[in-house]
Amino acid sequence: MLKRIIKVLLVLSLFILFIPTYNKYKLDMKVDEVILSKDSNITSIYEGYIYIPKYNYKNLIKKGDRAIDENYVSMHKLSSSIGEGKNIILSGHNNRYVFHKLYSIRVGDEIIISDFRHDFRYIVNEKRIVDVSDSSIFNDENRLTLITCTDDTQKRLVVICIEK
Repeated sequence: MLKRIIKVLLVLSLFILFIPTYNKYKLDMKVDEVILSKDSNITSIYEGYIYIPKYNYKNLIKKGDRAIDENYVSMHKLSSSIGEGKNIILSGHNNRYVFHKLYSIRVGDEIIISDFRHDFRYIVNEKRIVDVSDSSIFNDENRLTLITCTDDTQKRLVVICIEK
């Protein structure tokens, strides 16, 4: 009887560990599928994608002024378009699918964003925690600004990158 209980617990624990990995795998496959797609409708849904080589992290950038999606990076409503030469502002949740790696990123790390036609390379220049009401991060400088939540609902982690 004890062996049977142990087997059931082992199977359940493997199942619980496998589900998040499988969800991440499905998201990675979708990102790669969209990036490699030649479908012109893709650009009506996604602005482009972000790639952080140090972590082999890729994710799609959703277009428009929608609420932040649990699985994708969102273009902030005050952002300029990719390649426009102004402040590109990307926001996303601090979860395993989106921006949890921003806490580990270091000054000097490379970040690439693409509009599916051209890649734009940026170097992390600064990391800081700001108040939710801090609007200084929304200026018109030529840079990439990444924003994610913190454990404090009144603070945000901001990563500022300059074009390489």
